[in-house]
Amino acid sequence: MKHIILIGSLFLLASCSDKYKGGYGSGAGGLTHDQLASNFVATLNASGEYDVTLVKSSTERKNYIVIYDKDLHAYDAINLSGYTPGADAAAFLNTQATVYSGLVLIPGHYEWYPTYGYGYGYNYPSYGNNYYDSFCNCWTYGPDYSQINYVWIEDQYRDPGSGLTFEKINATSKDLEKISGLAEQKVVQMRAQNVAARFGLSTERSQDVVRLAIAWQKDGGKELTDNVQDSYAKEMLGFSITEAKSAIKKSESGNTEGLDDLVKKAALANDITPEQVKQLIDFYIN
Repeated sequence: MKHIILIGSLFLLASCSDKYKGGYGSGAGGLTHDQLASNFVATLNASGEYDVTLVKSSTERKNYIVIYDKDLHAYDAINLSGYTPGADAAAFLNTQATVYSGLVLIPGHYEWYPTYGYGYGYNYPSYGNNYYDSFCNCWTYGPDYSQINYVWIEDQYRDPGSGLTFEKINATSKDLEKISGLAEQKVVQMRAQNVAARFGLSTERSQDVVRLAIAWQKDGGKELTDNVQDSYAKEMLGFSITEAKSAIKKSESGNTEGLDDLVKKAALANDITPEQVKQLIDFYIN
């Protein structure tokens, strides 16, 4: 019974119930644009060549995202067209992607615009005509400020060379997507460190295990069919839940060879020793 607990224990190492909304872009590999953005940033950081955060997964310009490079202290806009999940993100960035580097941050601010008239902004005079100001009960000359409203402009990122601006489409939904993506990556990093430290897995394998567990939870977790759960278990442990149940049944008759083989498979799949696999099991049941 100790061996089968390993399966459920590893799946419970990470969880994430948030669902992505989509974002402004084509997406790829079955992922929405926002999911693809999070995948790209995570893969880029995992390469070890970059340390970036996702600032905007959706902009007014289709398929573009904005990232912040912590090493260079710079904002970059990247077109994810042509990027597919699982590809080398660093190679894509360096050889294929359309990139606008060194964007200038324009902080959020209020801008004026007329309630009606010919133009926007401060240039809303009555084109040289006097108008009646109800505030002073007099005729005056210049901009009629009573006809000017204010609108909040969210943070923008502008490329000085081309003049292109990358900004939010919908501030509320965009912020939620950004927070969701960054929060998930934080969970992966933190829990992967714990997995590596506690059970002797490599950093790369620990991240794989955590991401796989997150995907398992998103798909439905324990509510999934046996076939789907078997697929996840094989990728993570090297054997299926069906195989484990069969081995446990045989062990109840005194034949433990099957269980021992499964422990060896798990050790091989995760590049740890059978003893470390047993420590992993003991950690969760004691």
